[in-house]
Amino acid sequence: MAPKLINLSARLESRAVRNLVDQLEYPIDRRDERTDQILSDYQHDPSTQLFGLKKAGTLLGLIGLLPLAPHAAVIRHIVVHQKHRGCGIGRMMIASVCEEFALEHLEAETDDDAVGFYRRCGFTVQSLGEIHPGIERYWCRRVTATT
Repeated sequence: MAPKLINLSARLESRAVRNLVDQLEYPIDRRDERTDQILSDYQHDPSTQLFGLKKAGTLLGLIGLLPLAPHAAVIRHIVVHQKHRGCGIGRMMIASVCEEFALEHLEAETDDDAVGFYRRCGFTVQSLGEIHPGIERYWCRRVTATT
């Protein structure tokens, strides 16, 4: 059974979704607060969408999008369950949302920990400099068709 992309809008309160959002890289002392805020944002902002990749009843990862135009979006969040990292799940989620929504242009902001992932997924990377002291941020862009 191949993994399937699912809309998580009706499942934002589920333990599986919360567990994955908890795995986003936020300071441990703020994790619960950040998880609550992220889930609330997806629940109350109709312009954002949260999707998951599910296989055999297990939620492997999630990806949150902010559509910019009919064929363009920004990745707001992406996380793969710790047990499934390094297996291509993140790349699969990006490919799935691009196919599902005919995305030709995808962007994301990230840090040193994930910039390599975006490069491996075909994104071009531009440094934004130190937005926060000692933390360099990057703007990643992937164009899959001539626009």
